[in-house]
Amino acid sequence: MTAARKTPQQRGLMSRNKGAAYENEICAVFSKLLNVKVTRKLGQARDSGNDIHIGPLVVEAKRRKSIGSIDKWLEQAIAGTPEGKTPCVIARSDHKASVISMRLTDFLDIVTHAMVCGPELWR
Repeated sequence: MTAARKTPQQRGLMSRNKGAAYENEICAVFSKLLNVKVTRKLGQARDSGNDIHIGPLVVEAKRRKSIGSIDKWLEQAIAGTPEGKTPCVIARSDHKASVISMRLTDFLDIVTHAMVCGPELWR
């Protein structure tokens, strides 16, 4: 006997729930680390925006069974990032650790800015 196949609507709901749970997981990590309240940007899927804003970072969060090329995700993050903010992608495959992807120049700018501003950068 085989399990009943899920409908496209059921698969879509499971995917959205998995994504929302991962976004909440990322928010909790940053909230604890930075001692600030970090929350998901609700409506981002509908409005085609990014998922989370943390200080100067604009995060596109991706949780998948496996991570292929994240180039298109980074391009999505770049396209949806307002002027003066820094795009990045945080992604995780099932049963793996999260990884972050961003342009090297953006990473160096954030590190340099953090050295000058300290914790205030993230508020």
